[in-house]
Amino acid sequence: MVLIRNPFDAIMAAYNHHMAGKTGEPPMSVFEGEKWPSFISDWAARWYNFHYEWFNNFQGPIQISCFDRLVHDPVEEVGHWLDFLDLDHRRLGCINHDPVGQFYRKKTHDYSHLFPAKGNCGRTYLFKFSCDEYCYQILVADKPTLDR
Repeated sequence: MVLIRNPFDAIMAAYNHHMAGKTGEPPMSVFEGEKWPSFISDWAARWYNFHYEWFNNFQGPIQISCFDRLVHDPVEEVGHWLDFLDLDHRRLGCINHDPVGQFYRKKTHDYSHLFPAKGNCGRTYLFKFSCDEYCYQILVADKPTLDR
């Protein structure tokens, strides 16, 4: 199973984790200077390469799942996982007991301005696509890339 998270959200979560730990939130000052743009460039390439490798080199069956769908309706999304794994749904209702758990970062900052709608971060352009559009870019496009 491959769980795809929007690269904007994935990169932001990774940077916050590096700067403030599992559930902390760093001050906005950590986004000033060259460290943040360099992090974006490096992690965008890591995000893309991870998914490209899975979709193009793994020979077994793949269940693609989108993080946004998991957050929006965890019972339905995990139900798809159970179907893929040919497992029953008996314990599926347990997900609603504690869907967030203890590892949740309470966001107090608006980070939207840190990712311009069309910005060049090194050689990689980042856009906010839907999960299906990311899959198309990785699976179908003649020359898979996030550049547009």
